[in-house]
Amino acid sequence: MKILGDKPIFSHMPYIHDAGGSVSMLLCLSDRVVEKTSRRPAYRPWKIHAYDFANKTSTRIETGSEPNDVECSPVCYYRDGLFHLSFVLGKWVPCHEYDEYRDLRLYTMTGKSLTQLGEMQPVIPFMIKAGFEWYGKVVFATNNIVMHDNIDGKGRYDSDVGLERIIRLAPRHDHTTSVLVTGYRKGQDETVILVYDLDSRTVVGEVKTPDGQVTYKPSVFEKMMAYVVPDGDDEDYRVEFLKDIANPVSNIDVR
Repeated sequence: MKILGDKPIFSHMPYIHDAGGSVSMLLCLSDRVVEKTSRRPAYRPWKIHAYDFANKTSTRIETGSEPNDVECSPVCYYRDGLFHLSFVLGKWVPCHEYDEYRDLRLYTMTGKSLTQLGEMQPVIPFMIKAGFEWYGKVVFATNNIVMHDNIDGKGRYDSDVGLERIIRLAPRHDHTTSVLVTGYRKGQDETVILVYDLDSRTVVGEVKTPDGQVTYKPSVFEKMMAYVVPDGDDEDYRVEFLKDIANPVSNIDVR
């Protein structure tokens, strides 16, 4: 958490990536809460930012979403001179007379830089729990199934990874077939981070910190790791970062 003026800024959903020759990080920031109503809980309207390690500054990535929409699970890659950004966008939608539900959909944007992206485009025409677009492949999850498909809809695979609920999918930028799956096993309150291989369609490992602690919604790139820790009430999160997985944790200073 960083205090900017009199507002605390919270951070969430890190993704470390190669930004066309230099290592950078995407993360979601929020400095406010949308108050609860009789039809839905309070929540933070997270927005995607690009974090500069050298200057310790963050730049908003303009997606065109509404102020109270939730942007989460950012993933990007650089190919053929273009940046490809995907993210999950959440909107609270009326369900019946008394309740609302959070409609989560996968979108992509493409441009010459992360500050020069075209309009966001929907990827799949239905709700998901988590997902991303990755070098022409779409990877997404329902409650407990990891699915991946070519962008043209051919070559669909469904994999049960042994979790009761999946809450995030994030590829490793340095291992393009490895996906970190954050979720919960049946009957357990603690999250587990599985490593899922897209080629073999199997779980090949788990991710923990060097001291053996389970992380929350992590991103790993070479020796670096970023993950989320609670910092107060519900949805009050902050990102912690390890420059070297063998070294102690350092906080992300957001400006």
